[in-house]
Amino acid sequence: MPILSAEHRRISGLRRGVCAAVLLLGALPGLGCSRSGDDPVEREESPAVETASPAVAAAPPAVEAPSTLIIPASTQGSYGDLRIGVGNVRRDEYIVLESGEHRRGMVAVLWLYYRDDPSKNTKLTVYIGRRVQIGKYAFRVENIRGGRGSVHLRFETAP
Repeated sequence: MPILSAEHRRISGLRRGVCAAVLLLGALPGLGCSRSGDDPVEREESPAVETASPAVAAAPPAVEAPSTLIIPASTQGSYGDLRIGVGNVRRDEYIVLESGEHRRGMVAVLWLYYRDDPSKNTKLTVYIGRRVQIGKYAFRVENIRGGRGSVHLRFETAP
């Protein structure tokens, strides 16, 4: 295995990041990015998810449309004055708040940081379909993907 210079490793890392964003958004397939091997993106298609016209972004979290945010696990996304951390993406049992029904499926933990009122900062376990209101912001969890994990949020309010 050849020894790579620091500059080559940096450029290679940037290319992997751009490929990850391109593959996540499903755009520009001719850039030499693949979904096999060391590729940092895993896609699981869900028939219940509607996607908006994808926009190419250089790094996660990616914005598909003005009201949709995709946040990979172990990162933080921003929407107006709201910061959202994502972690603990897993398959587990949960209770649907609206009906009290017990289900098993994908869940994730969101850490919500609201700049205008730190007393509203909270940590929530969410599931697909859960609606969350914090301050002036409201969003619904559209999808939770396994593998390396990501959460797709659709905001109902403007930033």
